[in-house]
Amino acid sequence: MPNKRFGVMGRSMTPRAIATGLIVVAFAFAACSPAGSPAASTPAGSQPAGSAPVGGTDPDAALAELATKVLSTGPFGEEPTSPADLTLTPDEIARSRR
Repeated sequence: MPNKRFGVMGRSMTPRAIATGLIVVAFAFAACSPAGSPAASTPAGSQPAGSAPVGGTDPDAALAELATKVLSTGPFGEEPTSPADLTLTPDEIARSRR
């Protein structure tokens, strides 16, 4: 008759192992969105009729704005320059190709 103190493969279930298992299960349940959350109530990529997007801005418009807007500066605070504004002499082009 097996000893009831030992669990799987002869190892005892320590309080630490039980606590670790409970924590893993808690994180697994926490990763799922609850049934009443806005993310669960609307299909992906759609908005309820008459409601504004989360955050108050249209994501497509925000992405279009980011395509032309630079949010950073140079290492010494220089303002960004568009690549269309740059001109290189034939000598500079030849040096960059070496």
